[in-house]
Amino acid sequence: PIKSEEGYFASYLSSWIWPAVHLATAIPSLQNPEKISARYGLPLEHVMQILKTLEKHGLVEMVGSNYRYAQGSMHISEDSPWVYFLHNNWRQKK
Repeated sequence: PIKSEEGYFASYLSSWIWPAVHLATAIPSLQNPEKISARYGLPLEHVMQILKTLEKHGLVEMVGSNYRYAQGSMHISEDSPWVYFLHNNWRQKK
């Protein structure tokens, strides 16, 4: 599992975009960076940056030119201030 003390953890929880890109890789029709970019209306460069970071931390794996969901285990203790951000980000998605 990814632990909260890792530096990118704050980025992952700072916006709905990171978990959305991560979870999109679990859907076969969205495993291509261009398709993720189009689906969420995000710049391809931003999607690629997120995918490369997720790959570095073992959350996705590159298979050919696609990214596939590898794991989703991230630990956040229930008393962590990050819990608020995790839940709030999805509510604020525009």
